Amino acid sequence: MRMNSSLITVTVLAGLVALPLLKGDEPASKSNLATTKAGLKYQPVGKGIRWLVKKDAFLKTLVERDNYGNADVEVAELYLPKVPQSEQAVQGLEHVHKSTEIFYVISGKLGHTVNGKEYVIEPGQVGIVHAGEKIIHSVVGDEPVKAIVIWVPGGEADNLKYNMGFKEQPIGSLLND
Repeated sequence: MRMNSSLITVTVLAGLVALPLLKGDEPASKSNLATTKAGLKYQPVGKGIRWLVKKDAFLKTLVERDNYGNADVEVAELYLPKVPQSEQAVQGLEHVHKSTEIFYVISGKLGHTVNGKEYVIEPGQVGIVHAGEKIIHSVVGDEPVKAIVIWVPGGEADNLKYNMGFKEQPIGSLLND
């Protein structure tokens, strides 16, 4: 069964043109924060924290330390456009995460190679990679992939930025975000 999603669609022509920058949103004010009974400050409603962008992969972080209050979990919206193999920088790259990585595919087909074994995650399906396992992500077919990624514990967004060459851009800075 194919599920419809109300998530914002990100349209990007990756590898062909640079992403157009628009004005940035103002950061969340301290008055928008809530406090748990245990004293943890968090943002109950928001558009996300930041974009992490690399040639052929775009992640919009939705939940991380800055709005959740701690690093127990991170959630991101992933967009992988279909690009030729010669232009791939993330797709097809074997890597390892320190956190468990969980995918829920919204559209497209996500190639999901775990420790050398190939799988395909289709819309409505979940894929899991435990911490320390080798993973390769790819687009299967002609349709770009849109998925939700969950990392437990968090910290992988910063890992992508500092160790995998992703560039950070603020929410509100990319077309249609």
